[in-house]
Amino acid sequence: MRRENTRQVGYSILLICEGTRTEPNFFYELTHDGDKCSLPVGSVRIMPKPVIESADEQTQSDRGNNCRQRRKLGSTSDLNDDLKGSNPFPGPQPLNWVRAGQENLDTFDEVWCIFDKDGHPRQKEAFELADKIKAEGKNLNIALSSRCIEYYFLLHFEYIFKAFEKSECNEKRSGKSVSFRCMTDEALPGACDGSKCVNGYARCRKYWKESKKTESLYKLLSDKLFVAFRNSKKLRRESETVVGSDTAFYERNPYIYNTDTLVARLMGYTLWSTKNPLEIISGLTRLRLSIDNDSLVVYNAGEGAYCLTADFLSFFNVHTGKKMTVGGTSMFLSPGEDYKVRINSSADYAYVCNFDTKKYMFFV
Repeated sequence: MRRENTRQVGYSILLICEGTRTEPNFFYELTHDGDKCSLPVGSVRIMPKPVIESADEQTQSDRGNNCRQRRKLGSTSDLNDDLKGSNPFPGPQPLNWVRAGQENLDTFDEVWCIFDKDGHPRQKEAFELADKIKAEGKNLNIALSSRCIEYYFLLHFEYIFKAFEKSECNEKRSGKSVSFRCMTDEALPGACDGSKCVNGYARCRKYWKESKKTESLYKLLSDKLFVAFRNSKKLRRESETVVGSDTAFYERNPYIYNTDTLVARLMGYTLWSTKNPLEIISGLTRLRLSIDNDSLVVYNAGEGAYCLTADFLSFFNVHTGKKMTVGGTSMFLSPGEDYKVRINSSADYAYVCNFDTKKYMFFV
């Protein structure tokens, strides 16, 4: 029997999420935000399916103090039925999500496996399998948040380097996980004061109230996405100092591995860490970007001249969004020639390099 062709039409991306609500709902809202997402509607599929409340009336958000209209997404009950009583990704975690991603590479051009550190036993094997798949030239990636995705959400509000124990304090009762409801009026005995769990800390700071229900946190975060990019880079730098490079990143707490990269990817940006030079190769074009003290260096490592446009470099304040273009005129870079442009070392600025249709973002 001839195998059915399940290949998606056009470039397609699959996001495989550990959670059934927090991650799917956040990425659903992001990919349906026309002001933020650069990808065509329908080019990104999320598993499990997002479960977002479908109320049409104005309601009080469980996560903030502003009333707003909730997004309507089909029938919530139908989506819930897809998940009840079944595990869409069987097997030891998080290896199961990487295997599921591997199985879908025949259908999708790009796959992301999104999960937390949260006590999963097979982290090493999951990353080894992902590395093996990438070595075969296939586009499978992991986005890891440690301790949990809520820690990445915290970085939208503040910079914090703290090893939380859980996303939510809870215990097993009659085979079910019961939340202690930390920092709420309904807190149970055993609840922390925000010192042990991320959600308790967030409630203490009044950032949000819930992260695991059907309403997405996205609208509270959407105007702070670039702040999280900056803080994620800062956290990785501090981790190298505090924990050291001998500890595998999937064993670190806290740590953000590629979660910010994925969000930026969906917004049309490639994040550059600036730790190592960035190679940009397109046809005969071969450029090398690096940071030299307070300057960005663009070196033409190709065989032909390259035209740097006057607006190839811009920057904006991550808090206000005010955008500015670094002054200058268009110029040709000959092979072996470099060009230096001074940059502001303030952490409040995000820089964007525009080369052809690609946008590379970095923080100093």
